[in-house]
Amino acid sequence: MKNSNIFTSPHWHNVSEAKQNLVIPVEVDPSNTVDLSLQINSLLGIKIAEMSGEPIIQYNDLASINNGNLNDFQDHIIPLLKQNGIDLIYFHNVKSDSNLYQLIKNIGEIIAHKKAPYIDLTQFSNLDDYLKSLSANSRKSKRRALKKLETTFQVEFETSIDAQIDAELFNQVIQLKKDQLTRLGQTSRLFESKAEIENLKNIILKPNKDFKCIFSLLKCDGEIAAAEIGYLHNGTYYSFLGAMNEAFQSYSPGSCQLIKTIEWALAAKIQTFDFLAPDDAYKSSWTDNLYVEVYDFILPLSFKGQIIGNLYLKTLRPLLKKAYLYVKASK
Repeated sequence: MKNSNIFTSPHWHNVSEAKQNLVIPVEVDPSNTVDLSLQINSLLGIKIAEMSGEPIIQYNDLASINNGNLNDFQDHIIPLLKQNGIDLIYFHNVKSDSNLYQLIKNIGEIIAHKKAPYIDLTQFSNLDDYLKSLSANSRKSKRRALKKLETTFQVEFETSIDAQIDAELFNQVIQLKKDQLTRLGQTSRLFESKAEIENLKNIILKPNKDFKCIFSLLKCDGEIAAAEIGYLHNGTYYSFLGAMNEAFQSYSPGSCQLIKTIEWALAAKIQTFDFLAPDDAYKSSWTDNLYVEVYDFILPLSFKGQIIGNLYLKTLRPLLKKAYLYVKASK
C-alpha cells in the first residue's frame, strides 16, 4: 500500500509498548485494508484517541483510500471506538490534501488552523537560483550571515544518512536542542517526556525501507554549531527538528545550516522541502508564500468528550498557551 506521506509509514507506529494501542482496519476495497493505529490516553478519566506515534509524527493521515469508503469512518470506525469506551478523537496536523481530511472534514470540528510552508525545489537549478527567488532583504541577510560565519571559522557541512547515524550523534543533537529550549524557556510535547525521546531514537536508529533519515551538520572549527534532523520520502524532504549551539548564537548558525541543507537538497534533485506545520515566523523568510492548509480536529463521542474537547482543548488550552508565551516574552 502506497503511503500518502512519510508519517503513514508503519515504522512510526507502535514504537512504545507502554502505550495502549487500538488498531482498526479501514477498507480500501473488498480485498485490501489499511490500519488506523490509535493510541489511547486518559485525561481526568476521559479516554482520548490520538494517532499512534504522537507526538513524534508530524502529520496525521492514512495510507491511500478511495471514494467508496468516505463514509466508513462514520459508519464503522466511530461505533467501534464508542464500543471501546473512547470519549474523544483528537487528530493533530491533518493536511487539507490528505486522505484523513477527506474522511473527517464533514464530521469533525476544527479547533486549530495552521499552515505548513514548503519550497518547490523543482523551480531552481542551484542555490543562487533559489536565493534570487527570495525578497532582497531576506536574500542579503542570509548571504551576509553565511559570509560572516565563513570568515570567522573554518566551516564544514556534512550529512549523515541512515546507517551513518549512531546513538552518540543522536544524543549530541538532542542535547543541543534541549539546551536551546532551556535557554529560551520553551518546551514541546516531544521534549516533555524522556520516553518519547527514546522512542524517537529507536525510530531513527532502526533500519527501514520506507524513508531515509538525514542529519545535517554545520560545524565551526570542528564543533557542531547547528544541526537538523530531516527525513526523505518520495521526493520530499521533511525538516523535522533543528538545533543550534548557544556558543555560536550571534553568528546565525541555524540560518547557515538551512542554506547548506537546501543546497544539498537541490544537488540531490529533491522536489519539495517541507518545513512542516505550524508556520513559525522564521519559515516565511525561506518560502515564496507556498504552504498547505493544516488543521487540528476533534470528534467528541460522548458528553465527557464534548466537555474536554470544547472547553479545554478548543478554548482553555490555547488561552493558557498564549498567556505562557506572553509571560516568557515579557521577561
